[in-house]
Amino acid sequence: MERVTWNTGEHSKVLYRRHNLVQRAAGETVSLVDGTVVEGKFKGGPVGSPGVQVSLTPLSCLTGRGVEVIDGPTTLVFL
Repeated sequence: MERVTWNTGEHSKVLYRRHNLVQRAAGETVSLVDGTVVEGKFKGGPVGSPGVQVSLTPLSCLTGRGVEVIDGPTTLVFL
């Protein structure tokens, strides 16, 4: 779940689904993320996030905690 704050002060809450497209070495994954706005501005609307995000600590995949943060350029597309 992600909370988006708009430049108008309004908010949206987005619930995402993730579709793994390619499993790469060291646990990295290229995935497509899409979801639905479940609360606030654009409620009920679909959302997509094209782009690749990677873990800066891929060896964390080998631990019990796993990867907690991913990073990289992305764009939210509210359809």
